[in-house]
Amino acid sequence: AKETVDIRGIGFYTLGSVRKTLNDDQKKRYAILFEEYFLKSFSSRLAEYTNPEIDVQSKEILSENYTIVNSLLKGTPERPEVKIDWRIYTKKPENPLIRDLIIEGLSLARTQKEEFSSILNSNDNDINALFKTLEEFSKNLHKIGYMKISQKRSKKDRLIIKAFQRRFRQDLVNGLVDKECFLISKNLILS
Repeated sequence: AKETVDIRGIGFYTLGSVRKTLNDDQKKRYAILFEEYFLKSFSSRLAEYTNPEIDVQSKEILSENYTIVNSLLKGTPERPEVKIDWRIYTKKPENPLIRDLIIEGLSLARTQKEEFSSILNSNDNDINALFKTLEEFSKNLHKIGYMKISQKRSKKDRLIIKAFQRRFRQDLVNGLVDKECFLISKNLILS
């Protein structure tokens, strides 16, 4: 993902106007924390998709710097068909970078920006609260059972575990995770 995704650009976009108040040290720390968060979060989401088949349907050049590529993730018996639009940053045509995924009309970058904004607003825009949340997420992600789910499990079990992981991930991002949820998640994966 580091070579094809503009992680730094997405990271500073998700900070919103708070990014203008950060000093150089805070910007460096945030860039490091966000990259680690992004890569772990991204890989945990992709673990749900084995052998994805994507059909590119069209592209729309929005400006000299941006192109939208419309695609469709083909459905399988275990997951529905999903419409995905890729926002590509094309300022350097020799090195286009993904700036956003819009899944079924929902921008992942905008959603992340709203999540971070909620954390910051709940903490008087203290960037250290967001730093702590990102550090906790990176430290605890493996504890909540974010791993590939065995295909040996029944379809119903896989769906229950995926739903739990998705729900729990949101709580982790929002700083609401507790030890009981860790235990439940571990038991779901190990059983």
